[in-house]
Amino acid sequence: MVLLAVLVTACAGGADTPEGFTRIDGDGFSLAVPEGWQVTAEEPGRTGLTGPRQLEDVFETAIVKVDETFSGDFALVADAVIEPMRLVTVEDLEEVEERPIEVAGAEEATLVEITFASEAFDGTTRQYLLFAIPDADGPLVFIQMGAPDPVFDRATFDAIAGSLELT
Repeated sequence: MVLLAVLVTACAGGADTPEGFTRIDGDGFSLAVPEGWQVTAEEPGRTGLTGPRQLEDVFETAIVKVDETFSGDFALVADAVIEPMRLVTVEDLEEVEERPIEVAGAEEATLVEITFASEAFDGTTRQYLLFAIPDADGPLVFIQMGAPDPVFDRATFDAIAGSLELT
């Protein structure tokens, strides 16, 4: 009987909600955020979240975008987002790491960590860029999470990324 319960739980899939986190449901995704985070913008295909930690009025943030029209080569998606940032948008962009990650409900998912010089304060911003698709036909779920480097809490951002579930 215990084995059956374990098998049903494993087959049901889904992402865990860490203790003290609240699950947020959006168009095509669900994720969990820690206490103090709130939904600050919500429209079709886009959800904005803001955390309580800040530096010089720059807060922790997460923006979730769902692109229903996605088609193409998933491997090129991260480069398509990062390259314009490197060329036009931000100074001193450094790609710290790019790696595949497990996302509940995703066929493929990649997490990219970057840093760049901040325009809002004298320092560095750190961001996670998470790309996930449920299958080759999409939709693409893109999450941009970031904070000023001095207040970027890797454990919090890892827990948010780990709680993502495509629905």
